[in-house]
Amino acid sequence: MNKIAFVVPVYPPHYSFAYSLIKSYKKFFINLQADIYFVFTSQEDRKLFKYVGGGDFSYSFA
Repeated sequence: MNKIAFVVPVYPPHYSFAYSLIKSYKKFFINLQADIYFVFTSQEDRKLFKYVGGGDFSYSFA
């Protein structure tokens, strides 16, 4: 666990921005300095995000 965390509220119409954030997060190795947490409106939104993203991110969306 890092000392810095990004808490990102996200909903389906803005998932593309969240995917861009994850891509940048991985590209610039921000994970070495900070954690990232997404906040969803509902479990359905959370499941949709994981499905749309193809589950190909190595992060846990609990």
